[in-house]
Amino acid sequence: MREINMLKRAQLSGLLIKERSDKIYVVAAPHHAPIGQNRLPCNDHPDSDEGAGYVALDLAEKLNCHSIIAFNYFIDANKDRSTDYFRRIERWNPVVLVEIHGHGKKMSFSILRFLLVHLKIISGHVD
Repeated sequence: MREINMLKRAQLSGLLIKERSDKIYVVAAPHHAPIGQNRLPCNDHPDSDEGAGYVALDLAEKLNCHSIIAFNYFIDANKDRSTDYFRRIERWNPVVLVEIHGHGKKMSFSILRFLLVHLKIISGHVD
């Protein structure tokens, strides 16, 4: 799969956008980097969510819904309404946005050491 290869390359930076038939859900990952790359080229959010894009892509395929993954991105894509990431999600206007994050470098050692699994689900409206 070509998308997986894009997400594995630390030299590439961009948005992976996939439109599918289900319009209720959108699955997104704003801080993806390949496994082993714990930094992003972004001053506002230098810690990456290693591998988050793989989870987002797989979940969106299973739900058959739109997805957007910011990989090795140079801006903090989900913090500013003017970003292309944010505007695309707004344009889709999903009922449910599932945003996949990871622990980045601060927690990755404890995750690997103790084989912890952490799933955080947040709901509600953000103004």
